[in-house]
Formats: sequence, structure tokens, C-alpha cells
Amino acid sequence: MQRRRWILISISLTLLLASVGLSMARTTGFLNEPDCVVSDCTFLPLALKNSSEITPLPTTAATATSAMLSPTATSSTTPTDTPLATNTPTDVPTATSTPTDVPTATSTPTDVPTATSTPTDVPTATSTPTDVPTATSTSTNTATPTSTSTPTSTPTNTATATPRPPTTTPTTIVGTATPTTPPNFTRIVWSTAVPTPFSYPFAAVEAQGAVVGGKLYVFGGFGQPGLSGDTPSRLSNVYDPVANTWTAIAPLERGLTHVGTATDGQKIFLVGGYIEDFDGVGQIFGSRVSRYYDTATNTYTNLPVIPIQRAAGQLYYLDRKLHYVGGTYYKQVDVGTHFVLDLNDLATGWVTQTNQLTYAELPNPRQHAGGVVLDGKLYYIGGQHGHDGSLTVDNDVHRYDPATNMWEQMADIPLALNHISHSTLALGGKIFVFAGQTTNGTKHNTIYVYDPATNTWAQMPNNLPATRYSGIIGEINGTLYFTTGGGTNSYRGIPTP
Repeated sequence: MQRRRWILISISLTLLLASVGLSMARTTGFLNEPDCVVSDCTFLPLALKNSSEITPLPTTAATATSAMLSPTATSSTTPTDTPLATNTPTDVPTATSTPTDVPTATSTPTDVPTATSTPTDVPTATSTPTDVPTATSTSTNTATPTSTSTPTSTPTNTATATPRPPTTTPTTIVGTATPTTPPNFTRIVWSTAVPTPFSYPFAAVEAQGAVVGGKLYVFGGFGQPGLSGDTPSRLSNVYDPVANTWTAIAPLERGLTHVGTATDGQKIFLVGGYIEDFDGVGQIFGSRVSRYYDTATNTYTNLPVIPIQRAAGQLYYLDRKLHYVGGTYYKQVDVGTHFVLDLNDLATGWVTQTNQLTYAELPNPRQHAGGVVLDGKLYYIGGQHGHDGSLTVDNDVHRYDPATNMWEQMADIPLALNHISHSTLALGGKIFVFAGQTTNGTKHNTIYVYDPATNTWAQMPNNLPATRYSGIIGEINGTLYFTTGGGTNSYRGIPTP
């Protein structure tokens, strides 16, 4: 009887221990299962039960990004972050070739494509990648895919598109610094057929401009919304008269106004000027900036800096040399200094004298004038002394002859004008001055023409459609284009007999 009791007790203890063990095993299993309250178990592979093993599956967004970066993403074996060809997903699949963000294909696409075709940000191809790419080989349990996994499509150069305007490299027809000579004319017929620069929907003033390769380039100026009134803008644009459109080009590194500007037919040189201050909330009244914008590459390149800060002077290009004449020094004093940079000898830098001569200074130092090169001579027209409310306007005209290194005083312009630095141009062997200012804030719409053969001035019978100052004029194939200058309209002028 006692023995039977012990047997029953032993059996009971055994059953109890087994029950406890089973309960503990089930509890352990629950701990290893994923928490479906948090993850909803929607994105978990069915084979995974331990939350520490969870590897996120690729998402549609990730695949789209890959396609944007790589035009060769159309291969049918394009791996994702977690390739499905093996049972051991890794961030980088162990395939026979290692894909990267920039695929090692027969042609390497870059941000600016160098192939015969122009790929777009989202290239078009012969096949469309899906969210889960499919391979031609069947996945095995081995860690390395078989070597028969070969892309079924080869990227071709059939994709064509046009890059977005901010990254567009302007097409340039390299010409000469001499504008096309139009036929003789007695008046100019104006229209508003030219759109306003899309990034200048405001009355910009004191910007810089030049014509190169049949297009008009505009840089900086005052008046950009969001900037204080005396903070120069960095915006730059180019106008194509064939398409009748403006396009943004590479912006200035720092905003600029009152810059001496000239061109050799491809490069646009920018020297001195009022420059955006380091806080971006004002300007510094003079700089030593000396650089050029290359219309062929849409880039800026530094040149040797001018020896001393200058602004509101005139820059000329003649026989591979740059001449910077006059202007102001820190808006305090007018200067007549004459600096020269030989583009064939950049190591020497800007000089006021050589072993042979000292470059003659402007006889009447002044600033905010007009300047052109005509028949191998430099003209310095009008301008002012002082600034703002205390300025006095000047009607002097001086001409510099490099052969004699002398300035000669020519006939005065009939109306003394300032703020005409970029609205004065040589056209058909004559010099034209468009609009400008007499006293601070007084704008004009007059057009004056100078004939060097007779050393005389005359006023054109018709004017600009509106009063402007510090505007930009350019001549392209016999047609005139006027923009900025304190108004939102740009104008096209047709010379007419």
C-alpha cells in the first residue's frame, strides 16, 4: 500500500514537471515571435519569427531613386537592397558584378552627360524596371547566384531630352566683339515683344550685360525681392532672341553691381564693382574682383585681382588687353586711374605702367559714365561726380588712342547724363547713348548718337517707350534689345530708314 502511494506520487510529480516544461517552452516561443501590434506583421517575411532577424524589404521609393540615378537600371537583373536570389539577404549582394550608384557600364553617365544622347533625370528605356526585379536564373540555397544571371537588356543611347534651365550650358556661336553693322537708319521702332527675364520680375537697376554669340547676358543688379534695397543680386540670365526666351545661367558667387564689363566674343569680363557684403544684407562700395564668365561652359574663372578697390568705372577689351578706367574708390573720391591687364601675360597682373610707358589717366576723373571701343579707340562719355543727392552730372567726352597713349577731349554730349555704363554701344560706325539720369532719381528716355567722322552729336527723333536709367542695351543681328533700367518691361528696337 505504501509502495503504491509512492508510485502515484512519482507519476504525479512527473506529469507536473512535464506540464511546467511545456509551459516554459511555449512562453519562450511567444517571446521569439514578432510583435504584430507594432509592425502589423504586414512587412515581415513569413520565414522570420525572431524580431532581431528582421531586415526591411525594399520599397518603391528606393527603387525609384535608383532608377533616377542610373540610366542602366533597366536591366532585368537589377538587384535591390535585399536581393531575393538567395536566402541570406545582405545590403550588398554577392554577385559576380558589384552594382554601384554609378554603374560600371560601357558608358558612364554623369550629371552633364558626355554621350551622344542626353539622358534625363528619369531616363526612358526599352524596358521598365519593377519594384521587385526578376532574374533570369532561379534562386538557389547557395550564397552566390549562378553565373548565368545575365542582363536581358542593354542600355542604348536612344534617350533624348533637354536639361533643366538652371543646369543648361548655353549654346554659343563664338563671334567677335564688334556688333553686326545694320543698314543706315534714321529712327528706331520699339515694341514690347521681348519678355521680362523670368528671374527679374522686378524693376532691376544697375545690372551688367553683354552680347555674345547672338545672345544677351545679364548679371546681378539691385531690386531682387527678399533682399534689402542696397544688397546686390546674384541672379544671372541669358536672352535668346530666336526662341524669345530668358534662361537662368550660373549665378554669381556674390551679388554685384556697378561692374566694369567687356567681352572678347566668348568670355564676359567682370571687374570691380559694388559687391554683396559678407552678411548678405548690404554692399561694399568697391572691390578687387576680376573674373570672367565663359559662355561656352557656363562657368566663372578668376583673373588676377585689380590692385585697388574700384567701382563704377569703365572696362574695355582691345587687342587681348583689358583696360579699366576711372570710377570711384569706396564711394568717396572719383579717380582717373588707368589699369591694364594683358591677357597673354596674366602672371604680371594689372599694371598702370610698363617698361615702355605709363598708361595715361582719364583727364577728368568721374564715374557712372558710358564707354565703348570704336575704331581701335576707347571712348569715355558723360558720367558724374559725387553720389546720390549730392551728385553733379558731366557732359564731357574723352577718347583714348593706344597708339599715342593720349586722351583727347571730343564734342560734349548735348544732355549731360550718368548711369549709362551698359546702355551705350557702338553701332554702324557711330555711338548711341540710351536713356540715363541727370539728377538723382530723374530718368530719361532720350537717344543720342555720335558721329566720329564729324565729331558731332544728334538726338534721335524717337525715344525709348519709357524712361530708364542704368539699363542694358544689346545689338543682335541688327536688332536692338533693351532690358532692366528700373522697369519690368524689356523692349525690341528695329532700326528703320
